[in-house]
Amino acid sequence: MAKRTTVVTRAGITGKYVCLPLQGDKVSPQVKKTMPLSWIHADIPPIAQVEIIRKGLDASVIGTLSEAVGLPAYKFAQTLNISPRTLVRRKNGSKPLDPSQSEKMLRVRRVLQEAINVVGRRDQQKAVAWLNREEVALGGVTPLSLLDTSAGEQAVMNVLGAIREGIIL
Repeated sequence: MAKRTTVVTRAGITGKYVCLPLQGDKVSPQVKKTMPLSWIHADIPPIAQVEIIRKGLDASVIGTLSEAVGLPAYKFAQTLNISPRTLVRRKNGSKPLDPSQSEKMLRVRRVLQEAINVVGRRDQQKAVAWLNREEVALGGVTPLSLLDTSAGEQAVMNVLGAIREGIIL
C-alpha cells in the first residue's frame, strides 16, 4: 500500500513543501521536532483541508497542537470535546483521527496562525497567552474554549479581525 501523505505547497514559495502526518505515515523524531512550526505556519488551501479532514490526521497532531497552545494533551482534548479515553486509544492504536476530530485540529491551527499574525505580531507566546486568556468580547471565555465548534471559530476570527482593524471591542 502506498504511503499516504498530503503535500501542500506554501503559497509563493516554489519547491517548499510541508508534509502533514496522515494515518500510516512514518514520522521520524527529527521531523516531529520541526512539525509544530512548519505545520502551523503552512498555507493550506481549503480544498487540501477537505482531503486532510476526510483522510484523518495522525493522532500525533494532538500532541503537536496541544504543545503549541500551551496545554497538556488531555486538557487540550477536553477543551475540544474529545474524550481523554479516545485520545489514549488514538495514540496507542493505529486509527487516525476521525473527520470531526481532524477538522477540530485544523480549526485550532487556523486560529492559532491568525492569532500569531494579529495579536502576537509573529510572536507565538503572545498569541498563546491571548488564546488562553478570558476575552470580554467573547462573553468572558477563552478563545481556545470556543474552538470545538465552527461557530466558535467564527466568533474568535471576528474578534481577531476587529483587533487587526484597530476596532475597540
